[in-house]
Amino acid sequence: MTNVKNAIRELITSGRIPEALEQLSGITTNDATQRKIDVISARYERYHKQTIIGVLSQDQQTLEYNRIVNSLLELLSDESEIISQESSQSSLISSGLNRKQWKYYLGVLAAIIAVLAGLAELSGYSLRDLFDGKESIVEDAQLTVYVHGPGGRQDYVLENEGSLILDLKNDRRVAQIGQYGRTNFGQIGISKGNSIHLSVKAANYELATLDSDYIYDGNPIYLEVRSTCRYCTLKGTVQYQNTMAEGLTVILKGTELIDTTDQNGHFHIQVPPSMEQDEYVLVILQNGKIKWENFVTPTTQSPIEILLDDL
Repeated sequence: MTNVKNAIRELITSGRIPEALEQLSGITTNDATQRKIDVISARYERYHKQTIIGVLSQDQQTLEYNRIVNSLLELLSDESEIISQESSQSSLISSGLNRKQWKYYLGVLAAIIAVLAGLAELSGYSLRDLFDGKESIVEDAQLTVYVHGPGGRQDYVLENEGSLILDLKNDRRVAQIGQYGRTNFGQIGISKGNSIHLSVKAANYELATLDSDYIYDGNPIYLEVRSTCRYCTLKGTVQYQNTMAEGLTVILKGTELIDTTDQNGHFHIQVPPSMEQDEYVLVILQNGKIKWENFVTPTTQSPIEILLDDL
């Protein structure tokens, strides 16, 4: 067992990920482990395609590759999930077959599996689906996805806006994001345990994580997205004579965006991506009277500090 695991570990560390995945799949008898291998394989294929077409930065490529390698090494370290290939070979030898004979039979078996895998690929299902039988595929299965922002599941940043893309084997579906960020994919051929990939198509938004592969279990999926808007957050403090000013009205001039300073003088205005600018005009009012008006530049590094001369 140790020799087999060391050989696979050497494939992983030398960058031969596809070979390592093939070897792992070949010695695995646990269904749950095989599903983990399928997910890692899907992640690697997507990483490889994105690297070729140049959609990932160098840092993103390095981060995703390291995640894939770490996932493989963690899986390999769990001996309870891996069966010894050496013991299987020993049983063949002890049965009276010489080395050439069992190599021949293993070669024939590999050829049969390759043919079945090809048929599965053409049919849109996995090799596991063929062995499990057609009844394991739920032809009219439905998948519900809820899209939300970084504020949690009730943060409906894409309500009735944008769409989701579902990639399932050889099938690609596109569905509009609806009320409360809900998206439904109906009548999809899928069984529990299958791997699916989700991506978002919406102006000024992207997935919060690169890892958007999921195992279908029949339950809704909650998908977090984040804004790509760099200058959409205006937050800071208002002070008067070294004291935080509470209860002042802060307005983004020319809009209906407004906030009121709290007991610590804090204000926070979130600008929609469609209104993004690299500079804004803020107006501070007290009882309807303008106390301060000036240009401000939003930054993620530090909050805006406003010092009033009169109050």
